[in-house]
Amino acid sequence: GGDIVLRPWTTLPEEDAAYNDLSLVVLDDPAPLGPEVRVALEGWINRGGTAVAWLGPRAIGNALGSSLSPFLEGNVVWEPTQIEGFDPQSVKWLGSAGASLGDIHPKGRLSMDNALPTTSTVRARWTDFRVSALERKLGMGALWSIGIPISAEQSDVALRPGFLALLEQI
Repeated sequence: GGDIVLRPWTTLPEEDAAYNDLSLVVLDDPAPLGPEVRVALEGWINRGGTAVAWLGPRAIGNALGSSLSPFLEGNVVWEPTQIEGFDPQSVKWLGSAGASLGDIHPKGRLSMDNALPTTSTVRARWTDFRVSALERKLGMGALWSIGIPISAEQSDVALRPGFLALLEQI
């Protein structure tokens, strides 16, 4: 395999070519995306790129022309929660590591149930069976939306073996 190169961006590029040498874009609690970023990102995904958005309270922004598309379509809500984590049955496809996602005790979650694109597949649910993760194919690429940010301030999801198993699957 090739070398792994990390590029910590504070904002996503608006130029399509900026994504050309990437294979994966990981967004942690992004604000809604502006139109130029959406066009550039969608072009790259259509050509085979993969993007995953770990969505948190910043996703609720309302800047003119911004949205969570192509990840989600419609209204989302950040809500405090007492939920324990992901439903263990819904993450069996991650193997034994997936069970660790059932005990993350997030402080909040993004309610995505009313914003699912018609072409998406629910890949995981919370223990109350609401959507926690979904996958959407777009051209030759894929998008993943996960209703919790990576930040340790929100949960310990990034410290669980299931986090790495999920990234490996993506």
